[in-house]
Amino acid sequence: MSEKNINTACFDLIGETKPDDYILDIEEHRRRYQQVPELVELLSPESIKLGVSEYHHWDKKALDAQAIFNKWQKRGLWLTFLAAAFGIMLASYSGISALLDLSEAYSNYVVALLMVLTVSAAGLGSVAVSQIGGSGFLGEWMQNRSKAENERLAYFRDLGALALAKGEQKTCLLMFYYFVRYQLDIQLNYYTSKSDFHKLKGRKLNIGASVALGVVAIINGLSGALGITDLAWTSMAGFALIANAYASMLTNQESVNQHNRNAARYQSTRDILFNLKKESDAVVGGIADGNFDLLTTFIDAVQEPISAENRQWVANFDDRNTAIGKLKESLQKHTDK
Repeated sequence: MSEKNINTACFDLIGETKPDDYILDIEEHRRRYQQVPELVELLSPESIKLGVSEYHHWDKKALDAQAIFNKWQKRGLWLTFLAAAFGIMLASYSGISALLDLSEAYSNYVVALLMVLTVSAAGLGSVAVSQIGGSGFLGEWMQNRSKAENERLAYFRDLGALALAKGEQKTCLLMFYYFVRYQLDIQLNYYTSKSDFHKLKGRKLNIGASVALGVVAIINGLSGALGITDLAWTSMAGFALIANAYASMLTNQESVNQHNRNAARYQSTRDILFNLKKESDAVVGGIADGNFDLLTTFIDAVQEPISAENRQWVANFDDRNTAIGKLKESLQKHTDK
């Protein structure tokens, strides 16, 4: 069989990448490639199966922790904003009641209600924030995700080493196309979509914060102008503080999720993987010529930027935790009142 024919045959045996190929189901792969004994043999060692099992273990734990983190993070951010908003309304209420000429009995009721709402929001917010910071669900999510990705990387490295040890052209080519389908293409698609996602989210948060600050300027201008006719109108500046608190909430959300930083990092990793993908034909040609070690060299080259990005992501834990610490400080101010 010619070099071109064997390359095409191996590619056809592995098949093109599909959206759900990120799922590492080794038993499904063994069934899917039962007509490819060389690949089935690579997937058969108990150590390979244990590696995949370990990946699934940590992947599930990471997904669970991520879901809980996102839930409590959303609660914490909104409760922090509400605590600030209620506190601002409480501080501004005397001027507003005078402007609206409200009765003393009604005003006392509203003041008591605002005090309860402020303290309640701050207290519940503290509970929510304490769940995600420090050794909470943020740390659990990041640690478990790191372990899962390390196991996935090890799985493909181990398979590549087994294929190289066979010293057979067809086995190495099959492993190459298997790696491209179930790792390189999947990671390339992941970093492309995630970069776009974080870029869009970061842009939306920045626009939202800018609009809120614009509202702050408008309210301050109106309350100042109207205050010339009646000083009671200056109390309306409290609503500007609420808008400012909303802008702060969006800024805190960016600080915790780091959308802009993640978008830049993911785009950089995506570009590296894309450039490596362009070298596929050269690697295939080298393997077909008998340079089988190009298989593991290529696998290591692809895995390195993924490993580096994963390390950088985990290293950002301190920055995220600092942002969560600022939320705690903000909530503490309201609970101490």
